[in-house]
Amino acid sequence: MYKDILLHVDGSPACAHRLGAALALAGTFGGRLKAVFARRDHDRAAMVARTPSEALRQEAAQARAGAEERAAAAGVPIAWLEASSGHPGDMVRELVVAARFSDIAIVSQPDSEHWLPDVPNSLVEDIVRHSGRPVLVLPATGWTGTLGKRVLLAWNASREAARALGDALPLLRDSVEVVVLSRRPADSRDHTHDHWPGILEHLDSHGVVATREDMAGDDIGVMDMLLSRAADHGSDLIVMGAHGEHESLFARSGVGTRFILRHMTVPILMAH
Repeated sequence: MYKDILLHVDGSPACAHRLGAALALAGTFGGRLKAVFARRDHDRAAMVARTPSEALRQEAAQARAGAEERAAAAGVPIAWLEASSGHPGDMVRELVVAARFSDIAIVSQPDSEHWLPDVPNSLVEDIVRHSGRPVLVLPATGWTGTLGKRVLLAWNASREAARALGDALPLLRDSVEVVVLSRRPADSRDHTHDHWPGILEHLDSHGVVATREDMAGDDIGVMDMLLSRAADHGSDLIVMGAHGEHESLFARSGVGTRFILRHMTVPILMAH
């Protein structure tokens, strides 16, 4: 159950989509929002001094008013927090800590269009790796419609994949279709690799009816295949483990996670 939902607020256009997803989850699970305003301060002196500038304070106040208005209209309780400064290090650290006493964190795909984005590009990875909580990442293009009705579950029987599966169960129970997707190395002649035993039965024990698929590929190539399959499937959510010490999802050393964050087109629930 997602009762305590962390929402990253930065006043960007994508923030409205994050708020919509957070309100939808809160409505489904009877939860509350914990909105944390965190963005880079464009006043260099204020950022160096790690004291919010007046412009940043005004942006926070405007974002707060908008978030509280939408939450009130949806009948969802909301608590408001602000990072201590607009310094990137402060906002990352404080968001990670806030996520630790939340059930799920909602953020957006890293901004690859600007060399100095308002939010550090490492933010999503840092929250996933260090918070110990599931993180719902929305595409930069936003989110509308359903969430978690048609799900692709990336499965390789790793600790990270198992953690993501467990963290996603509240959403999976209400899914219309769940496809468990596993990787078989492209050069493997063994089609009986040991990823499957128990996974479908485990999901069934939680009331989740799933099917399974197998695909061959290595490293980045399989990430393209995963995104392509999500498009073919009409998925509104991908569930995946991230950043294993030796293997993350289907690729090693976090390479696959970073690739999919750059190229994602549907929401992704990640866990480490």
